[in-house]
Amino acid sequence: MAVAFSARGLDAQSNPTIYIGNSSIQPSDDPKDKATIVSASPREHDIVIVPRPKAGAWWVAIFNNADKPLDVEVIATAVFSVQELPPTGSVSGQVSTEAGLLPLLANYLRSSQGTLGPTQYRVNLKAADLQGVTAMRITIKGATALNLHLRFDRVVELEAGQIRADLSAVGPGNEKSVLLSGGLLKPGSIYLAVEAPGVAAQNFDVQVELVRASGSVWIASSSVTVEPVKVAVPKD
Repeated sequence: MAVAFSARGLDAQSNPTIYIGNSSIQPSDDPKDKATIVSASPREHDIVIVPRPKAGAWWVAIFNNADKPLDVEVIATAVFSVQELPPTGSVSGQVSTEAGLLPLLANYLRSSQGTLGPTQYRVNLKAADLQGVTAMRITIKGATALNLHLRFDRVVELEAGQIRADLSAVGPGNEKSVLLSGGLLKPGSIYLAVEAPGVAAQNFDVQVELVRASGSVWIASSSVTVEPVKVAVPKD
């Protein structure tokens, strides 16, 4: 959705100029000629937000305008970042817009229902992983009613406050699960995004499990919202 760059001279009297680009660059190139963004404000701390950044490698170059060496802190934060999650594993995370540069990127995480976590989780399924597997169960647990959104082969996105996902587990329960089987269980990537109501920081745990034909029977104790479908049935 967006990426933010921060460059701060550790000397309060410094005034560095920041050059940012996403084209290829060599050590012998002049960043002034290659940069697509230049920040030259008269202060020691500059922040640049790039909405809908182009895919590829981005670079940051700092020009020291002073006549003495300058220590600089450079930070880059992306919305969304992606973390790998194995087909059988778990991860703990937090939905929060309070750390680092996230307060400046909060608008890119707001949904009509609350806030999306800045990190999404990618589960890569290979054909070998699915041998003898009948289903994959994905469970989210939190202290409050968090929502889980899944999308195949692409990150979960936000558009005008609406979440673009292929499957969602939403509702009042603190624990929710999605069970993928049949045609939904195939080699490829599955992206998982966590949504929390409101804007307060909230912790969660996500667990992914592969269910095999010889495994034990599992009974879900969570709730998943399902849209009703009307079906016409003949009287006889």
